[in-house]
Amino acid sequence: MQCTTELVIGTNYGVGQMLVTPMALLMTSLAVSSAAGTAMVSERVLHALLGVTVGLGIAVVLSSIDDRAHLARVHAERLEQQGGR
Repeated sequence: MQCTTELVIGTNYGVGQMLVTPMALLMTSLAVSSAAGTAMVSERVLHALLGVTVGLGIAVVLSSIDDRAHLARVHAERLEQQGGR
C-alpha cells in the first residue's frame, strides 16, 4: 500500500489520499488487538466519510457558477483530447 500510495500521489493527490486510509487501517490492525482494532476501523471510516461530506459541502458553497462552468469546459476539453489520440 505504501508503494502504491507513493507512486500515485505524485500524479493525483486525491487518489493518493484515498490510499492512505486503508494503509493506516492495515497498519493499525496489525499492531492492536482485534477488539480495539474493530472500534478504530469504524471510527476511522466514520471520520473519513464526515470529512468528505464537509469538504464537498464547503466546495459547493464557496464555488460560483462561473467556477463550475470553467471546470466543465476544462473537463470537456480533456475528454476531447483523450478521444483524439
